[in-house]
Amino acid sequence: MMSSSGSVDLHEKNETPSEYDDTEEQIRRDMYEDYEEHLQMTENSRNFGSIESDHTVTPSIIHQAMDMSWSIGLNWKNPVIFLKDFPDTKTILYSSGNTGIIYDFHLNSQKLLRGHTHVISCTAASENRMWLITASRGKDATLNIWDMKSGVPVRTFFNIHPPHGVYATNISIDRKYLATISAGLPQIVVIWKWTVTKQTDKDVEVCSVTLDRTFGMQKSVHFSPADAHCLMSSSATYMIFYSWTVGLMQYEVLRVSKSDLAVGPPGRILKSVFHMDPDFALSCTSKGNVIMWNKKSPLQISNEDNDLIWHKLWRMLKLVLIDRLKITEIVVIDEFIVTGDEKGFIRFHDQSMHLLSIFQASKSEAIVSISFSVKPVLATERISDVTDLTIQGRQFVTRDLIFCTSKAVVGHVFKNTTKVKPILHESDVPIIGLAVHPLKTELCWASQSGLIRLWDYKDKVTLNEKQLGTELTTISYHPNGKFLGIGFRSGDVWITDPLSLDIIWRPKFTFTNYPIRFCAFSMNRQYFACTDDSRATALIKNNENSWEIIGKHRSHYGKVLSLFFVNGSSNSQPRLFSLGEDKILVEYDLVGSVPSKVKLKQRDCLEQSAIPLTIVAYPSITTEPLMIYANSQYKLKLINMATRQCTKLVLGPVFGSPVQKMAVLPQSSKKDNWFLAFAAGSLVGLQMLPPTGNPYSSMAIETVGCSSDGMHIFTLDSVNSCIGMWAVHLQVMNAYYNLGGVGMSPFCTLLEGGRYGKIFRELENYFYYIHLTKQGEDCMESRAVSRTVPVEEIPFIMRALGFFPSQYEIDLMINEATHSNNSKDKSLTTEVDIEMFLKLYINHRPPFGVQLDEVELAFKNLQMEKIHTYVPAISKRDLLSHLQSFGKFLFAI
Repeated sequence: MMSSSGSVDLHEKNETPSEYDDTEEQIRRDMYEDYEEHLQMTENSRNFGSIESDHTVTPSIIHQAMDMSWSIGLNWKNPVIFLKDFPDTKTILYSSGNTGIIYDFHLNSQKLLRGHTHVISCTAASENRMWLITASRGKDATLNIWDMKSGVPVRTFFNIHPPHGVYATNISIDRKYLATISAGLPQIVVIWKWTVTKQTDKDVEVCSVTLDRTFGMQKSVHFSPADAHCLMSSSATYMIFYSWTVGLMQYEVLRVSKSDLAVGPPGRILKSVFHMDPDFALSCTSKGNVIMWNKKSPLQISNEDNDLIWHKLWRMLKLVLIDRLKITEIVVIDEFIVTGDEKGFIRFHDQSMHLLSIFQASKSEAIVSISFSVKPVLATERISDVTDLTIQGRQFVTRDLIFCTSKAVVGHVFKNTTKVKPILHESDVPIIGLAVHPLKTELCWASQSGLIRLWDYKDKVTLNEKQLGTELTTISYHPNGKFLGIGFRSGDVWITDPLSLDIIWRPKFTFTNYPIRFCAFSMNRQYFACTDDSRATALIKNNENSWEIIGKHRSHYGKVLSLFFVNGSSNSQPRLFSLGEDKILVEYDLVGSVPSKVKLKQRDCLEQSAIPLTIVAYPSITTEPLMIYANSQYKLKLINMATRQCTKLVLGPVFGSPVQKMAVLPQSSKKDNWFLAFAAGSLVGLQMLPPTGNPYSSMAIETVGCSSDGMHIFTLDSVNSCIGMWAVHLQVMNAYYNLGGVGMSPFCTLLEGGRYGKIFRELENYFYYIHLTKQGEDCMESRAVSRTVPVEEIPFIMRALGFFPSQYEIDLMINEATHSNNSKDKSLTTEVDIEMFLKLYINHRPPFGVQLDEVELAFKNLQMEKIHTYVPAISKRDLLSHLQSFGKFLFAI
């Protein structure tokens, strides 16, 4: 057995651990001192708060345009913790993505703990379940301590353990101290005195120590049940026992190896916990063993040990073989040691690891967490029909428990019985498809494993589910909900009943071997289209309730980004469009397409340098049929479906990344404005229509679909297998829009210096200078100063302000300016005022200017192929040669 030790001395502090002997209520009073001030600070920092299941919103987040009202999904890698066990309420704590969830499985309600920008990596709770801890990994990771009663964070540690965040955390038995282990190597173990109020993080750090990389990744940490100054952590092959005082932490490292044991290899350590006797500890392993660790008594300590004072106090006492299966969980409760294995069995042992009871809680699914009720079994309840496995056959009396499996199944085992009641069954693999019923309060989602589930988001119940046996890639409802289209990775396509999920149609032969990415139905139920990873679009027609494959056409040479139907001008004939990364918008000829031949009606290139990312049909706000799409340069463009001309270009939402998904939010009433729901990276938000480029017309909410009534938005986090349901508050969005002011006011906020800054003053001078040049610089007559300039002068003023548009961009600006007349006569505009010009400048210029890396990339592209070493320079001759050989035609200025 290998043993090592280490310690780190911190600055001396004037306090000692013994001075904190306050009660639970004293801790609560300290943490809630000046409660209103705390809530205000919480609002201003990260907009923390909680949302009850009935959509009542706490004051801390009422200013948001959207708030999460429900979360689907469960991270089974974090423990599920039993919180309350009363006749009228039974709650558990678990995590879903970056949200902690207090779920009442008796009332089917959720309280959401929102306060993380990254996925929650670990959860814990105090022994009495009054304080809950959630922590995350990654850059700017946070750790929150929540009051279980109110769901409010009473303390937040920002940017904890930079740059990797927290791997494991736990709270001491007296609820005064917190232990954290960093997620990056070398790992750092820190003890925090979190009950100190109104102090900085440095002030509440009691002590810390940095571990050696060779100890492996410490995956869990536990305080001793008898002494808050003793704790332990474990990795796959190492156990570390710690002892600390203020400013000093010591530790002892024990390595598990075959040479330490008379039997075979013990296996990798999976979980560890303190015994009910604090001088013992237990570890379960991947070989079905439980290792018992023992703290030596004074008589067992040798002179060598005495010289090291505290070091080498722990030893491996014995190895107990439980089964040949992996022991995936071990906990201690009352007089029992409880283990769970990879086949779903839960075993109860006595203090000496003698088996008392065993039952199978789950079929062939590993038990990854077990949590018992804090409510002990009363004397009047100590009646059980179950007997233990001893010779005496005594009544087996135990508390209620909650378990979670590796398949994201949570179950409740009733006290004194082995009766199991399922509570939750979420997806343990990525969710890859999400579709919202266009008319009903139904949500359909599909997982990578082939599971498809129908869920009522009003009553929060599962209506139906089916295992299809093969991996799904996309799902889509018919516009009136009559059909549900399903695409598979194998290239298969099904049309199913939206309620029973039974197959209505599937092709008799496989028309593609590539995964299906998008599928869509026409409104008249006559057409069904889908596209695959080979960039081909297949068209399927409904002939007298019999679906027939017309054919397919590879219409793009880049990845297909969108496939959608829109109604014809008279609602008689639908139109089918697809958009690809090749910047091409394709319209298909539905009438002219015949079996084995899908015809194209029109192909248009939408962009010169940017890449279109997503496109949707524009709502019927205008008399002309339009489409709106977002590109990689943070712009939103309106396209006339008939002429394919860009009628308007505006600056889109600028929230970290360009808009990648869009959906038009249905109107909840005819008086409401139209809104566009968008997703930009990890953000989801709302954009008021029509788009103007006004920064106050869009609003994003941290973290990430649309219901039929327009009152809910659904976001899918495929990687973390969670779906967020957001309640929409349009009145907040309208109030936010009104805050920006009218006319030029909101656009001036996007100028350096604002309305009275240098750039705006220059713009005014350029307008005056245009008048001077038009009237002649030597004119001696009184000059007539106008508020407008001719549209032909737009590019010259743009260049004077430092924006050098291409001829393509100039044409877009002039076309937009000349068609900006909203009067009934629709006459062309020949003059623009300073307000119109300012909007054009804000909307058309690059949102972040020209970046240095873009200039360097341009020089790289201009270099001759014969030059192997990169030098950021080019001669005039080479530049002219490139422009003449490869560049586009240059218009004379």
